[in-house]
Amino acid sequence: MKGVIIAIFSTVGIVFLILGVYLMADGKKEPGAVKDSVQHNEEEEVPVGKNSTPPKSDTNKTTHATDPKLHTLPDFHLLEELSTGNLMGILQIGTSKDELIRQFGKPLKEYVRNEDILLEYEDVIYTISPNNGLNYAAELKPVHSSKYNFQEIKKALGDGDEHVSFEQGKDKDGLFYLYYASEDSELIFYSPSQMESPVTKIIYGNPTLYSLNQEEETTTVHPGEVEPIIKNIRAEYNAINSQISSMTKRDTLSMEGHKKQVFRNSRGIIKKVIEITPEGSMEYYYDDTETLFFIFFYKGRIENRFYFYQNQMIRWIDPSRAIIDYDQGQRNHRYKEWEEYWLRKGY
Repeated sequence: MKGVIIAIFSTVGIVFLILGVYLMADGKKEPGAVKDSVQHNEEEEVPVGKNSTPPKSDTNKTTHATDPKLHTLPDFHLLEELSTGNLMGILQIGTSKDELIRQFGKPLKEYVRNEDILLEYEDVIYTISPNNGLNYAAELKPVHSSKYNFQEIKKALGDGDEHVSFEQGKDKDGLFYLYYASEDSELIFYSPSQMESPVTKIIYGNPTLYSLNQEEETTTVHPGEVEPIIKNIRAEYNAINSQISSMTKRDTLSMEGHKKQVFRNSRGIIKKVIEITPEGSMEYYYDDTETLFFIFFYKGRIENRFYFYQNQMIRWIDPSRAIIDYDQGQRNHRYKEWEEYWLRKGY
């Protein structure tokens, strides 16, 4: 009888020992936090609760999903889809958080970083904008990114062109990157090598969508409803760049001695001007009356977008992706300075 009791207590002790080891392991901070998304530099991961965001002291905990879909993306070739215009749809850009979860189930992890909500699945991390609840960026994990290497990417995309800026370098974690940015999208490739090593992650983001505030879409501002005008400006911007190869280009110098390229259509009307200065590159866009309607000013990753209507600046998107429209701009001295500067320089 005494031997039986000793055996029982020994078995119970082993069970508690195993349970204690398991709990200690489960309480450790999970490694491999998601790196910077397109818009952020500082990392702060806070798991999302059912009703509210927990305090910072709970940053070690994460909410684990039940039965998420292993892969949310189809098998696709990113470099090919860039030319088809289907990439945003494939990456679910513009899809709401609720719709993503409805389609793919709860994520493996859901957490907050710099106010964004991140939904992490097996193959991709979706980043939800705090401004409108829409997915504005997708980070592809190695299951998709490892198909590519830097040599293949540069062969396909080159070093940018007149409407795509390009930058390459090395980040704080020692990863090499290739960075491409257009008027409304950004694409970054990361790899441990600049040669043939597989890309470890790819981030595609739409900064315009990040900044868009749904409540502002119906706001009427001087000189009219902004969003329809912005939509027309973007359509004209795309039309000009799609026809740029058929335009006449003339290389010249600005009054300050900076390199300048002037593009004219078949009727001799100036449609686009590119000026390269030590402060950055400026792209000016004009309508058929040679009236300025858009300026893209960039240097590396620092970008400003200026929208004009009837020789008034109606929107400025600053480097932090903040949107400042006409009415707000009248109380913003920097907005007024930019407006005066560009209207003087753009003609």
